[in-house]
Amino acid sequence: MVGWRPGAIVGGCCLGFLVFNRHPAKIFMGDAGSLFLGYLLAVIALKLRFVVAHPSGVVALGLLTGPALFDTTLVVISRLRAGTSILVGGTDHTSHRLLRLGLSMNGTLGVLAAGAVISTTAGVAVGRGALPATAVLPSALVGGASAMFLMLRVPVAADASRSSPVPHEDSTRVSVAAAEA
Repeated sequence: MVGWRPGAIVGGCCLGFLVFNRHPAKIFMGDAGSLFLGYLLAVIALKLRFVVAHPSGVVALGLLTGPALFDTTLVVISRLRAGTSILVGGTDHTSHRLLRLGLSMNGTLGVLAAGAVISTTAGVAVGRGALPATAVLPSALVGGASAMFLMLRVPVAADASRSSPVPHEDSTRVSVAAAEA
């Protein structure tokens, strides 16, 4: 797995999945799919070779994995502050918080896609030497920290499975349970 092909293959698979995962979703990735995708991205990231010096390569790698790092950090901080387990699923991810702010499903998708495109484009540019890491890193850190601060202020429902406006795997069980009550 060396070169651009593995990343292109995984990216193509994710885009194909996204077609069927848009609202109203016909399929869901679930834990096993997201863990496998995270593993693939980690392996691909470790196999990357940049033309720039090591410190700039680390910045490029951080930018390439920026959206995943941001969401993971947001969820871990949020759950630690709430005193809940970081290992149990929930609706406190970036996408859920954007929906709680009033964005539509397509608006949320647009914001997340724009963030991913900006972050990965900057990562590729730094990795290829087109942009100096010293120019990109400060703005990425300030932007990421500001977004993290704002997202942590969005309230997360105590019982997310019943009060979340976000449909997920358990939504049919919740609907059936509510209808039977």
